[in-house]
Amino acid sequence: MVVNNHPSGCSQPEGQDLRVTERMKEASDLMGILFCDHIIISRDSYFSFQSNGKIGKPELPPDGLGDAQAAVFWLPGQEIEGIMNTGYILSKVGGIYRKGKSMQKKTPDYDNVFKTMKSKHKRMFIPVINDIFGKHYPLDAEVDVLTSEGYLTEGEMSDGSREIEGQISDFLMKIGSEVYLLECQSYDDGSMAIRIAEYAFIVARQFATWDIGHAVIPMPRFSVIYVKRTDKTPKTTTITFTFPDGQSVDYKSANVILEEFTREYIVEKRLFPYIPFYIARYEKAITSEGNIEAAVEDLEYFRNGMVRLHRDGELLDSEIIDLMGFVNTIITHITNGNKNEERLVNIMGGTVIETESEKLIRQGIQQGIQQGMQQGIQQGMQQGIQQGMQQGIQMIIEMGQDIGLDDAAILKRLQDKAGLSREQAVSYLEKYGKQTA
Repeated sequence: MVVNNHPSGCSQPEGQDLRVTERMKEASDLMGILFCDHIIISRDSYFSFQSNGKIGKPELPPDGLGDAQAAVFWLPGQEIEGIMNTGYILSKVGGIYRKGKSMQKKTPDYDNVFKTMKSKHKRMFIPVINDIFGKHYPLDAEVDVLTSEGYLTEGEMSDGSREIEGQISDFLMKIGSEVYLLECQSYDDGSMAIRIAEYAFIVARQFATWDIGHAVIPMPRFSVIYVKRTDKTPKTTTITFTFPDGQSVDYKSANVILEEFTREYIVEKRLFPYIPFYIARYEKAITSEGNIEAAVEDLEYFRNGMVRLHRDGELLDSEIIDLMGFVNTIITHITNGNKNEERLVNIMGGTVIETESEKLIRQGIQQGIQQGMQQGIQQGMQQGIQQGMQQGIQMIIEMGQDIGLDDAAILKRLQDKAGLSREQAVSYLEKYGKQTA
């Protein structure tokens, strides 16, 4: 529970309140602390984010309270330790109300994975834009990822003064003359529509045109991508602008609800950014350590599909490697170390991918053997082949170290790629490697 005061006398939240609340809730979720409410008080009134739908109802873990030291049922309107709440079961450990018996692992959440993907792999979002908005951009279209910070709303400082406060969105992309705003959300906490309105105005202001007595403000296309679905997940997001003369305009867009997408459709349409979040539909079974065969089957389907598309040149080395890493990040976020984690992570983690660097290594071995054979005509076939093999082996070791592989991984590559025994691989690594086997 967070409480702060507004010295100005107005208890309504400002931009800084909204932004700080959102960040505190994200931090609380990451650390396993139940974020119940943010209350703003002034001289004569107060404002509750929970009561006014600015934050969603906190979710308890499916396994309940576990071995909490003390548990209470906090009824609506009931006051506990001087705080009024709206009615959720909490566990109290060390004076802090928490959702369960242990802290969540500090793994990046859905939002962070989405933001990392858009910053590193903007090309992968072109098919997503095409699918959501009915466009036909080619994969080599010029894409600009726009800055996602602006300065639109006013925030109130502790001394009563005011400052212009920035807002941060998930994703802004410009293709040609069109601007697209995407937001990734686990569930609707009641504030998404107003946040979209704020972000959209920031974007529109960047591309606004004006002259004496007239301004044109082009609003971007937008969509909200919901990773999870509840009975309250909206099909559309609508922002209604009303005017003093009675006119009103709806600014709306259909939402993307990932649970409605099949694995076949995602692969067929090359909607790669959706793949890491697909596993979220099995969260209940995974966290309760129930039957996860459907999740395993779907992960194997995506793995095989990505490997095939990578082999065909549709996925770059960095894209497939990061996608598999993002999948495992979401898995570890959901499993939180339970018995299902190792099995699920190994589906992607155990995949052997021949990257571009490995192709060069293989080609280097072949080239080295070929050169050695040519030298062998004059120096003896056996000696030439041996020299070529050594050149290839040395390339495996050097390139492996260049991309950060440890000794165990390099030894495995020497055995797999060059056909060496364990003892031979160790000997060559000691001879050419910078590390000790």
